[in-house]
Amino acid sequence: MSVVIAAGGESRRMHSELRKPWLSVAGEPVVVHTIRRFAGLDLTREIILVVHRGDLRRAKSLVRRFASLRVTPGGESRVASVRAGLELVSADAELIAVQDGVRPLTDEELILRTCRAAFESGAAIPVIPVAATLKEVQATPAKAEPDVHWIARTVPRENLYEAQTPQVFRAELIRRAYAELADADVTDDAQAVERLGERVAAVPGSVHNIKITTPDDLKLAEMLLDRLRDDHKE
Repeated sequence: MSVVIAAGGESRRMHSELRKPWLSVAGEPVVVHTIRRFAGLDLTREIILVVHRGDLRRAKSLVRRFASLRVTPGGESRVASVRAGLELVSADAELIAVQDGVRPLTDEELILRTCRAAFESGAAIPVIPVAATLKEVQATPAKAEPDVHWIARTVPRENLYEAQTPQVFRAELIRRAYAELADADVTDDAQAVERLGERVAAVPGSVHNIKITTPDDLKLAEMLLDRLRDDHKE
């Protein structure tokens, strides 16, 4: 398996001088925890880390820690960054996994079951059921208040799931999806494959497989990583 880790975003919601992949959690940058999840697997052949151009020097310093790691700058969008990573993947790769750089708690079992499903079906992603009540809100404001809107309807959640990463694909499929993708408005790699008319399998994800977006997410990741470290000591 070849792994593309997308860690090139601007991280505007974190309100930090450092971009999210480089914030410290449990004594290491977030992205180091993410890389480690894949570097320790026999299944992993190579890891391509795609980073913001401003983080290239910092990212290249990790190459001596992870023998299978290569680094490349990303683009202006997630689509452009994943494309940059795919260009470095070995030509004879069979499976390609695309992982968010800020998911430091992806566990081995989740990775393996997603890979097994992708090998059988061509494309697979981990998902978790949506637990919250979902509301569709009208675009027009209520009364004269710009921040107050009307509820249009409650959206049934029975068949709604939240997508996670890694999203794993047969190499020729994800390469074809990105070659034919003309715009940057897809929000994950499975959507690019769906646009080809191909089916994507869904496997059970994990509530611990969080994506760090806000300072509260960082605190939760710290707590979960500390718990994992304590479990390994026992």
